[in-house]
Amino acid sequence: MSGRHLNRVRQMGTVLHVRPSESADGAWAGGRVRVRTATTVAAAVAALEDDSGSVDCVVVERRLGEETALAVVEAVRERRPDLPVVCCSGAPDGEFAAAATRRGASEYFHRETGDASLADRVRTYLPDAAEAGEGGITEDGAVDADAALAEADGGLSVAVGAGTDGAASSDDGARMAALLDAVEDGLYVLDAEGRFEAVNEAMAALTGYSVERLVGSHVSLIVDEATAERAVAEIERLHESDVTATTFETTIDPADGDPFAAEDHLTLLTDDRGEITGLAGVVRDVSDRRKREAELERYASIIEAVDDAVYALDDQGRFEVINDALTDLTGYDREELLGEHTAVIKDDATVAKAEDKLRELLRGRDVETTFELQLQRESGSPVTCEDHMTMLTDDGDFDGTAGVIRDITDRKERERQLRRARERLADLLDSSEALLDAHSREAVAEVVTNAAADALGFDHTLVRLYDPDGDRLTAVSGSGNGGDETDRPTYAADEGGPGAAFAAGEIRHYPADFEADGADADVDLPPEIVEALYVPLGDRGVLSIGATERGAFDERDRSMVEILASNAAVALERVSYESELVQYRTVLENVQDMVYVVDEDERFSLVTDPLAAWLGYDSEELVGAHPSEVLDETETEAFESVIADIWHEAGDGTAESRTVETELFTADGESRQATVNVSLLPAEEGFAGSVGVVRDRSDLREARAKLQAQRDRFSYLFDNLPDAVVEGRLSPDREPVITDVNDAFVDVFGYESETVIGESLNDYVLPPDEREEGAELDRRTAAGETVQQEVRRRTADGYRDFLFRGIPYDTSGERTRGFGIYTDITDQKERERRLEVLNRVLRHNLRNDLNVVLGYAEMLANRVEDDTVAEWAGTLHEKASEVATLGDRVRSLDQQMRRGSSRDDTVDVAAAVADVVEGFRADYEGVTVETDVPGVDVVGDGRLTLALSELLENSAEHVPGHARVRVAATCDDGRVALRVADDGPGIPEQERDVVTETDEITQLNHGSGLGLWIVKWVCDSCGGRLHFEESDLGGTAVVLSLTPAGKS
Repeated sequence: MSGRHLNRVRQMGTVLHVRPSESADGAWAGGRVRVRTATTVAAAVAALEDDSGSVDCVVVERRLGEETALAVVEAVRERRPDLPVVCCSGAPDGEFAAAATRRGASEYFHRETGDASLADRVRTYLPDAAEAGEGGITEDGAVDADAALAEADGGLSVAVGAGTDGAASSDDGARMAALLDAVEDGLYVLDAEGRFEAVNEAMAALTGYSVERLVGSHVSLIVDEATAERAVAEIERLHESDVTATTFETTIDPADGDPFAAEDHLTLLTDDRGEITGLAGVVRDVSDRRKREAELERYASIIEAVDDAVYALDDQGRFEVINDALTDLTGYDREELLGEHTAVIKDDATVAKAEDKLRELLRGRDVETTFELQLQRESGSPVTCEDHMTMLTDDGDFDGTAGVIRDITDRKERERQLRRARERLADLLDSSEALLDAHSREAVAEVVTNAAADALGFDHTLVRLYDPDGDRLTAVSGSGNGGDETDRPTYAADEGGPGAAFAAGEIRHYPADFEADGADADVDLPPEIVEALYVPLGDRGVLSIGATERGAFDERDRSMVEILASNAAVALERVSYESELVQYRTVLENVQDMVYVVDEDERFSLVTDPLAAWLGYDSEELVGAHPSEVLDETETEAFESVIADIWHEAGDGTAESRTVETELFTADGESRQATVNVSLLPAEEGFAGSVGVVRDRSDLREARAKLQAQRDRFSYLFDNLPDAVVEGRLSPDREPVITDVNDAFVDVFGYESETVIGESLNDYVLPPDEREEGAELDRRTAAGETVQQEVRRRTADGYRDFLFRGIPYDTSGERTRGFGIYTDITDQKERERRLEVLNRVLRHNLRNDLNVVLGYAEMLANRVEDDTVAEWAGTLHEKASEVATLGDRVRSLDQQMRRGSSRDDTVDVAAAVADVVEGFRADYEGVTVETDVPGVDVVGDGRLTLALSELLENSAEHVPGHARVRVAATCDDGRVALRVADDGPGIPEQERDVVTETDEITQLNHGSGLGLWIVKWVCDSCGGRLHFEESDLGGTAVVLSLTPAGKS
């Protein structure tokens, strides 16, 4: 082999060692390799680009720091894609190995296997690896060129065999041949035609061909066409560049196996003119290494891909391997954890717990365990985790631990929620038992609110129950802010949040379900409640649950609430049935009608006492008996046929009761003619028998005769009333439609009955400007109110005034039926208007004339000197003043009297007396008033206080000096006696008789003032009586005998 070629071989023995500046090159002790050192990425790049020497292998130390070491690998791959790169660390580091492999490192090595092993691994990447046995590499970078030349040349010459000039017979050649054959990598030399000139035994073993078969054979014997083309491309690239050696991956196609991956480090052999004379190469089977690298890469990818944190600790508890999930879980960077003791993420108690688990593994036969622990994040906050820890061993010795840590915070929360849900379910079961013990709607509502608070943990709850009569939801029981249900509003059945849930029959959430509909303004909540659930209790009510924080209700809460609501709905349904059952049983036990019930077995299960007595039995005798006991065979079959027909109709949804005329037999065999109304007895599913109401046909005939007589009397009255009467009904749009009129109506309004029947009454009699008033009267009538009002209507003689009385008599169903009675009060109204005018004129003229009299009386009193005349003038002035004010007083009394009947209202006597006495004491300080009045309501209104005021003022005016008055009331013989007594001179007998109308009024015999007349009128208007008694105070007692409320 030429010297130029050997020079190339010598240059391949250069290693670039990238390490920290303080590190020593112990790996190369005793070796003979040229070592160049770099401590930074920039220095490593500069060494690669230095033309003074070619680098054949790069060794990168993890001690530089992981990021720096990986940056070196990337820089080498960017500039020398085929250059071998070995990454090494002091201790095994799977994560570093995986990261370096992904960036293109050829191999990963850790020093715990010994420095000599690193040197051996590096030598496998050097082209002159055959010289390793003789120490052809030196640590200081010097190369024994002569030895290398001689050994290499001799070795290759021997390998050529018979094709050489015989130089292989030398001792050096034999030694070199033995040396090359001892090398594990395949060595070869190709001539310019691509034929093998020399190979070693390792090459023969790799290819499956003998040395003799290979030497002289073309390289295509062991490579396919694609591999050969790739090699040619590499050779051309080398030839065109200043580089003479390269390493690339190839595929060997052996004689006795499948193709395998190999790494070929080839060097161009050129002559003095630079022409290529051949190739020298080193082939290494890297299939195992590639598998290891792929496996390592796969494991690294798996470790990084898993969501759980993965770690490996050395035997001292220091982190060797971690994945990104662990850094995410703890908040530490990778560099902060690698090499650190596990205590960095555990408190002392957790470390002790983990060590106890490890000791258990060391003492036992298990190699793995799982336990819970608390990790400490970098922020200081703890996180609950589960550690599945496996013990690592090396030849049976403890070598550390590896494990998977899973954040179980969510799982622990789910477990807590599950426990809470189980507790809730248990509490709900207890509430179900309480619901079974509840026998009223209010008791059920209280159980529901207690369960919502105690079992489900909701502090603000309220149950509203449906009132079908008012079609509203009324608050019944609550807790928290709903505890005082009287403060919460009552809703219509489709109003607000409760109404929305009740109408829809499903849960409604505020605000979500209401904001979407734009109806959140309709929800009335206490100010602190920001979220609410409205849960229908079937068709019986609504449970409202409030929360003071957003997001208070999850799906589990809704499920629990639905269970409670379902149980409550069943309980309310049961209570309703129980209530109805009690009512029915009470009615049946006390009803005076003749009723029976036949069960599914066609036996009497109930017979009322009147029916049993009518048939001559005791009720107990008939209960359990077959109806044939009181029916003959023919009638029994007739009844069975009727019930079968009703049952058949029930299946079609058209079942109705049937009336049957039959013959019953008493216990003595006497025949009784009867009418029986038969209907089916409903049950929860289907029917539970039949019910019959028995009527004595003789009584029925009598009742029909009485009814007909009543109808005749009514018709006579209707036709002969002097007032106009119209019978009608309100249509769905509240128009009064005429169904009949009497003769007086025809005479007054001028319309024949045939003309108006079936038409709207308003269209014929209502003036155009009275439409609103007429509609209001119709509305009040539709509401079932008896109406009495003065109205103006259009008649045959023009517009006239009437006292209208609307009397509804049938308000069931959708239509209202009633009578309208028109009493003509036109003449009376005209007289009232004339009197009003005369009164006004009289009051005006009387006041004007009296003002003249008052003026002259005052002038006369001031000018006369005679005391007697002056006194007369003063009296004249006083009386004239009283007459002047009398007109105003009469007008006030007239207004009081026109207010309507006092008998339509009631008044609290004690309250009325207290109000009058309080004002009287303020005006008359010299009068003592005593009261003894119990709280009792009587028929009357506020005008009763007018009568009391008149009596007290009379006492004050007519009693000289300091007056004493007593007001007392007693209840005797269904009347209330209100007494006003004083200690004055008393009321003259003559004036008493005039007021009580026992004596006539004349010019000489009349009352002295309006007071007693007012008292008499008030008492009469209230339905009372006025009389006088002697007072134990010395004067007169005026007694008002009044009617108690409710007895008028």
